[in-house]
Amino acid sequence: MEAIQKKDEHGKSISDYMRESMDEFRKESNSFWDGLSYDDKLKAFFAVCERIHQGDIKDRGSYRHVLYQVFGFAPDAYSLGMECGYLDIHNCIYTEEDRKMEDERNRIANSVMESEQFMWLMAGSNHVESQLEDLRPAYMAWKDAGGKNIFKKEP
Repeated sequence: MEAIQKKDEHGKSISDYMRESMDEFRKESNSFWDGLSYDDKLKAFFAVCERIHQGDIKDRGSYRHVLYQVFGFAPDAYSLGMECGYLDIHNCIYTEEDRKMEDERNRIANSVMESEQFMWLMAGSNHVESQLEDLRPAYMAWKDAGGKNIFKKEP
């Protein structure tokens, strides 16, 4: 981190140059947008949203998948997507299918955690002697809770 903040002979750090470059890119991008006709703005909006929908919703792709495969960008787009907020948008997209998958994972994890065999194994049957005492409290908490998962996540 020090190298990024270290000042050069002009009194600027790598971080300063990166910020200046991003500010200039933002200014050029907004100037470009302002120069578009209304119809061209609609076309650009449609094209971008269609690609985001394809990559994030239909493909359920990663951030890199959307940038590189769907948009066809090179790695230089990674930081631009972060700077303009697309990474935040990408990370907020959570579909009903995602919720169902998480609920199913939680259901399976909960049933495993409520299994006496699992807790017995965790209590030491397959662990070296030095780990037994560390695991015993979890087993006792499970047993005291009547065999219920005290860490249960409700869907």
